[in-house]
Amino acid sequence: MTGLDQRRQAAALPRGPLAGFAAGSLGMGVWVTVPGLLLLYFLTDVLAVAPWLAGLTLLLPKIADVLLHPWIGHRCDVEQARRGHRRRLLLAGCALPLAFAALFAVPSGLSGASAAAWVALFFVAGNLLFAAYQVPYLATPADLRIGYHERTRLMAFRMVVLTLGILVSGLLAPLLAGGDDATRAGYLRMAALLAVGMLGAMAVGVAGIDRLRRSAAVPAPPHRAGGWSTLVASLRDRQFRWLVGAYLAMSTTTHLVLAGVPYYAEYELGRPKLTTVLVAAFVAPALLVTPAWLALSRRVGKQRALLAAQLAFAVGALVLAAGRPACRCWSARWRCSGWRSPGCSCCRSRCCPT
Repeated sequence: MTGLDQRRQAAALPRGPLAGFAAGSLGMGVWVTVPGLLLLYFLTDVLAVAPWLAGLTLLLPKIADVLLHPWIGHRCDVEQARRGHRRRLLLAGCALPLAFAALFAVPSGLSGASAAAWVALFFVAGNLLFAAYQVPYLATPADLRIGYHERTRLMAFRMVVLTLGILVSGLLAPLLAGGDDATRAGYLRMAALLAVGMLGAMAVGVAGIDRLRRSAAVPAPPHRAGGWSTLVASLRDRQFRWLVGAYLAMSTTTHLVLAGVPYYAEYELGRPKLTTVLVAAFVAPALLVTPAWLALSRRVGKQRALLAAQLAFAVGALVLAAGRPACRCWSARWRCSGWRSPGCSCCRSRCCPT
């Protein structure tokens, strides 16, 4: 238990505000999943973008994220210090559903390079809005007067709901887009419908955070210099560098798996409709095993649980790579790689407030 925890009077969070807070992760789950799952396929097989250009279209916004996210974090801390809350950034982030819908609303006259430019523009805008919502959202545990294990409970609750959002959006998106006969109109329909759900969930999340802060808020700390200077100072900490490295490895691997699912289903398994099945097999186990990872982290500590989850995920990835896709056990191997992922995400997120 940290010194910060010892200075705080531990508070048990009520279930209502806790559920409201976690609901925000439903909307975030759509953005985390659908672009990673379908956007590359949408570019290459629907918009006729060359594969190298499609990859570059998705890479450049990620590079912009590296430059913009520290600034978002700085503005988030400024809001907390000056106003005692981070609500304005959260409300600005609620415009994310508009960027999500625009991402797949490519005008019919655009294809190839021009269509890639459209997607890249709204992908950058969407990532910026996602950061505006995600950064203050994930800072909530540090803003509350709660103890070590209550923070663990809060983030585990959020992880279960995030997994549900990833699962539901990952299942619905390919079906709403049209399955084997996906067209521009189908992708636009899918994006519009999911955007409505995103907006509702994110608004509920903002209300849930407000209720949590009223029940267990701590005084806002004095404002300090932030942005790149704070990031550089943080990277001098060896443990933080290891945590960042773990996040990058896990995030990169997960996104590569999601991006490859439609291609794997169509060109390796010969059954495009299996995209939905593969997503379910990879994500659904998390709903069952997240409580187990929570119990393990309480028993052995967050850091050891995180290391165990990462090791298990690496082993699962190797098992998934073994054998031919046509092997009868491919579904079992895919599910085995999926149950390790929530342990990595859940334990890693709970290390940061500590």
